Amino acid sequence: MNKKPCVELTLASNTNLISPTARYISKLFFESGTNTENKVCFAIEAMLEYRMSENKNGKKITVKVYEGTNHFYVQLIDKGIPYVLSEIGKKVLNNGLVDSYSISQEGKNGQQITLSFRYSYEHKESGRPESVEEELLDDTFTCRLLTDSENDLLEAVRCIYSAYEYDYLNTDLYYLDALKRKLSSGAYYAIICENRHGQVVGHCALNNSLLLPNIPEFCTLVTKPIARGKGIAAMLLDYVQDFAKKKKYNGIMICPVAFHPFTQKISNKNGYVPCALNVSHSTAESRGALFMNGNIRANEAICIKLLNDQRMHKIYAPDMYRDYVCSILDALDSSYEYATDYEANCAPKTQFNSIVQKTNEISYISVTKVGEDFENKICELILPNGTFDLEMVGLYLNVGLPTPAVAFEALKKLGFKFNGFVPGASNGDFLYFQKLKKPYPLDTLVLEENYKKMSDELLKIQEKDSKHT
Repeated sequence: MNKKPCVELTLASNTNLISPTARYISKLFFESGTNTENKVCFAIEAMLEYRMSENKNGKKITVKVYEGTNHFYVQLIDKGIPYVLSEIGKKVLNNGLVDSYSISQEGKNGQQITLSFRYSYEHKESGRPESVEEELLDDTFTCRLLTDSENDLLEAVRCIYSAYEYDYLNTDLYYLDALKRKLSSGAYYAIICENRHGQVVGHCALNNSLLLPNIPEFCTLVTKPIARGKGIAAMLLDYVQDFAKKKKYNGIMICPVAFHPFTQKISNKNGYVPCALNVSHSTAESRGALFMNGNIRANEAICIKLLNDQRMHKIYAPDMYRDYVCSILDALDSSYEYATDYEANCAPKTQFNSIVQKTNEISYISVTKVGEDFENKICELILPNGTFDLEMVGLYLNVGLPTPAVAFEALKKLGFKFNGFVPGASNGDFLYFQKLKKPYPLDTLVLEENYKKMSDELLKIQEKDSKHT
């Protein structure tokens, strides 16, 4: 860069400086809380976190920001450990967070990486309501269930819009009738956080699944930009946990994304145990292009926190899964027995639930009991036209009952790979397997330390299973 930077900062290697620095830079160019502003902020945070972890002996980092015609540029300069391209890719560059980048290593002068971001023109698109400036009138907050009144529904939609505009992946949440139908189903509960003036500043939901009943997914966590930094997410999480206990749910599931580490950190902080990986589960387009590029499918982890599940978990599965399954149950502080020497006969018919998502080109299958027709039934579900046309099939296999060995043999034959263990559902404890159309997306995963440990253990089991006959 030949011209003078519009911003130049010198930072100590102090992780407390990461978030405010990234947010300050992203807000220079984008409206606070928008999809693009969040995307830029996450990219800068990830790179600063990476460089500070590699910057030993208190060396400082210089951050420069330059304005261009169609792009602006964020340049990080330091004298830490040299860049490793694969690490940069995992943190940011392979996940669609930046348009382009360049690296320069200059000996004793250190090294620099320049990230390029395109200016957003979303505000010029037609058909979107103008943003309404709002001022926080007080900061005394309470949480409650969302009702189906028109005012409640409208405020919930506005809360989601304030953070994502129309880029949130679940478009049902922008339509009052669709949201009202969700609430009336009895399987979906929305929670809002509001202040004494009635301003709705936060939203989340609990969504029950046909596949894994009684461990609903905590999802759609949104904080209005005017209330960020006020602890809204923590209040909503506390409310949801108390609500789930009163509803006698066995536990709660959270699925933090695996293309940045920040929701993983929230899950860790609140005591959720990573149990499985769910890779290639949706397209970039279905994620509202949030943080993704069109060539990469989205990945996530599956995390569980047990609440009312005090039963003894009896697990019937091959020995190769023992250590992994037991480590999950130990982390969840659950009582269990693991049996590998047992008699198991197939039922006459396989009992299962199946969901197909055509938009994402995926299918989920939950097998609660293995029948004599197991292999044929799974083939029928995943190969309806005689060929594997889906991008991903996720299969939950109940091992809370004696599981016939033929089930594991059939899954291996059909190309499924073990990718985790999900306990706590009222219909069983499940090993999770996936069949992918494309290679396993290991290089695109961005994982916190305990999630990385889980991923490494899963890969070891997959490798061992591939050699097992």
